[in-house]
Amino acid sequence: MAVGAASLQDRLERWSQRLSNLTVSPLTRDYPDTQQDGKRAIEAFESIKLPQETQLALKKLSGSSSSDFTVFLTALVILVARLTGDEDIAVGTSVGDDGRPFVLRVPYDASESFGQLYAKVDKVCMHLYLSNGSF
Repeated sequence: MAVGAASLQDRLERWSQRLSNLTVSPLTRDYPDTQQDGKRAIEAFESIKLPQETQLALKKLSGSSSSDFTVFLTALVILVARLTGDEDIAVGTSVGDDGRPFVLRVPYDASESFGQLYAKVDKVCMHLYLSNGSF
């Protein structure tokens, strides 16, 4: 087996372990399922410019790490937890400038403060970034 293949197999095994026993709770949709009609799934995005006051508030939330993305990711974890009622939250995203995909898996406890959850999300993201997404 080649070195690259062994490395890939190791990474797949680590990800399989990391994602084992994952609770999967689909989020409800507010649009019809187009897959059954053979149509393309709905894809949309909206871009907005945040007011300066909101930008400063985000910087304050993120502290010294200066990562607005992690603030939004933490808010998404909270939203998913509240919509599903789950305490084991997994969110697909990417890390770094090259957009390597990864799955952020974080335990959610409603009694935690936003700052505590942010620290957990930031720690997982930083670990994945530093390990080149190889976990």
